[in-house]
Amino acid sequence: MPANRVVIGTFPGALLIILALVALPLARAEEPGPDWLLSFQEGLRLIQEDRPAEAIGHFQRAIEVNPDASEPYTAIRLASGLRGRSVGEVGVERGLIHLAHQQLQRDELDKAESVLKSLVQARFANPEPHLLLQALYAKRGRPAASDHAGKIFKGLLEALLATGDGKTPETAFLVQGIAEEYLVVGYVFRCRTRGQRVHFPPAGGVYDILEVVCADGERSVYFDVTAWGPEPAWRLKTYRPAPQKSP
Repeated sequence: MPANRVVIGTFPGALLIILALVALPLARAEEPGPDWLLSFQEGLRLIQEDRPAEAIGHFQRAIEVNPDASEPYTAIRLASGLRGRSVGEVGVERGLIHLAHQQLQRDELDKAESVLKSLVQARFANPEPHLLLQALYAKRGRPAASDHAGKIFKGLLEALLATGDGKTPETAFLVQGIAEEYLVVGYVFRCRTRGQRVHFPPAGGVYDILEVVCADGERSVYFDVTAWGPEPAWRLKTYRPAPQKSP
């Protein structure tokens, strides 16, 4: 394996995410200037130094400057997973997202925008607040801002969906909150949840299993929730970079 790559391993048999650490070939003449690329590379350097919390801000800047580049979305999801979360943080986030949905439905746009911006500031890597901001800006007659938020939502969602297919524990989606589970099941699969259970396999880790009803029948959808498990060690198992191998 080339020395300029690092393999991000999950539990045995799960998906491997390969993240390029030398990103200069990613630059394209038609894209925005080099600021996004410099921010992206600085974030990758901080990941290598085990400083994910600091890396998040650099990946966020790269995305905001150039929302069409795909690599920073995978990177910010990685950094957010490495940082880890508490169950309490996950619960608060879900409640605020529900509140923002209600405020949008009631056309309480100022209140909804305040809540959504607080969610983005707390965890930019969550796709759903960007989806709601896209709708909010459209209501306000701000098409450019709506399009920008929509691009960010699409990039973050694609990065999430690229982590698995949800069919087995080995191919579970890597999520960082309950809200992301319901976003995948409801928004992506268009299914209705009828039950939930937690799975603790002998190999380690924590998995949520949602039992859902879809247009084509019932199924189980697996989510790897190790990034916000109650034990810090669990948070790191899924996202910790493996040692680099020689070429």
